[in-house]
Amino acid sequence: MRRFTALFVSLFIYFLASSQDFTYTDNGLPCARNAYTFTPSVSSSYDSLVWDWGDGNRLTTTTTQSVDHAFISAGIYNVTLNVYLNGSINSSVSHNITVYDKPNLTFSYTAPSLVCAPDDSVLLTVDTINIEPPDLQFTIDWGDNTQETYGKDQIGQAKTHKYQKTSCGNVITIGTTQITDKFLITIAATNRCTSVPVFLFKPVDIKSAPDVGFSVENVSYDSVSSTFYVCDSTEVLLNNDAYGQDNCLEVDNVIWQVYNESNQIVNECLNNCPANYTLPYLGYGKYRIVLTQENTCGSSSVERYVEFRRPPQVSFELETPVYCYPASVTFLNTSSDDVVRFWWDFIGDSSQVFVDTVKTNHQWLYTESGTYTVHLWGTDNYCMNDYDTILDLTKRCKDIYVPTAFLPESDNPDLKVFKPMAKDLVEYRIDIYDMYGKHIWSSTSLNDDGEPAEAWDGTCPDGTPCPAGTYIWKIKAKISYGDLGVIDWDGQVYNRKGKRSTAGTVVLIRQ
Repeated sequence: MRRFTALFVSLFIYFLASSQDFTYTDNGLPCARNAYTFTPSVSSSYDSLVWDWGDGNRLTTTTTQSVDHAFISAGIYNVTLNVYLNGSINSSVSHNITVYDKPNLTFSYTAPSLVCAPDDSVLLTVDTINIEPPDLQFTIDWGDNTQETYGKDQIGQAKTHKYQKTSCGNVITIGTTQITDKFLITIAATNRCTSVPVFLFKPVDIKSAPDVGFSVENVSYDSVSSTFYVCDSTEVLLNNDAYGQDNCLEVDNVIWQVYNESNQIVNECLNNCPANYTLPYLGYGKYRIVLTQENTCGSSSVERYVEFRRPPQVSFELETPVYCYPASVTFLNTSSDDVVRFWWDFIGDSSQVFVDTVKTNHQWLYTESGTYTVHLWGTDNYCMNDYDTILDLTKRCKDIYVPTAFLPESDNPDLKVFKPMAKDLVEYRIDIYDMYGKHIWSSTSLNDDGEPAEAWDGTCPDGTPCPAGTYIWKIKAKISYGDLGVIDWDGQVYNRKGKRSTAGTVVLIRQ
């Protein structure tokens, strides 16, 4: 009976000891620096409970209440609960707990000595030094607007990428630092322990065979034939637009070659050529220009056509020479037939410009004294030319000549009287005054040819001879110009500037 009782007691104590345990919860966030809650389940007598968190920290309690513990970093921790009774361990139980943290990634990038887009690949492998949760995601942004997203299963798997363009000219900013001519590889990772992506960076230098292209300064361009047109026998500057600022493409050599229409090289530069090239005038005709640029990644070429065109002939003639005004002038357009658009300026001050889309003759009426530069421009849709001439129309075509002196006692009948000379007058009045303003003589008489019909013989109104001296004349008249109409006479020129006046003086001379 005693043996049975002793055996029963031993089994009961063993059962109590082996039934000790604990449970835990991560409170929905199994991550470092977040509290785990541990709850013991102790069914026997005890003096104290000692928690060993497996991270170098311990906690002793005298109750079976739940306790919290936060692990500082990620890892697998062996948490042990020791139940003490009478100063010794009565029972002990352990559980392994996996603790995660925000992503802690690394990557390895093999930096080749030369990467040439689009042929060469780069290699990138993403690893982690953490125990990552299953929801880990990381995105690789290759810096050229290409992104790829992966899950945890791709950790440690090599990724390759082919750049389709050079990093030349690209600018990236890291903090306050600017880096030019490189792409920035960015790796952004998230998991359940963070909603803010964790970033890694790597600048990479991607080369390529040189871009190539050039433009031509100050010339027209025909997009249909892809040809630049030069409308003069002059040299042309070819701008190498793709040489790159500071030559970040690292062009080693620039080659310029010029071919004529027979595909023969007529001008070239093969070594150490300037980025921009001056094309000399090679005669009228069409030329093929080839630009080649070379570097360690290869070479690229482009061709453009430049045509030296003979400007069209632009000219005009006067149907009849004209030397006076008013005049209706006929301009005969004698330009070549390839001109498709004309601009006329008949006055010479660009105030009135007339546009023709066909070759047309023009008439222009000049009614005022002046020197006029008549200008004609024309284009064949590619090149423009011009022609001008000067019309000196400072003289009246019809005028009144007023003598400046006469001698009533002269034997010469032309000198005996004061009589203006003119033709085609349709209205006429002349008045003579002495120097004190006294009216002496007047006439309105015209003959059939419109000539003044009467003359002043120097007699005063009382019939006596007027004394020698200076007298004032005033004339008001209208002159017929046929189809041009009737124009008021604006007087004789009285100074070097061509000013006119309808009044003047005449000297009466007595012998």
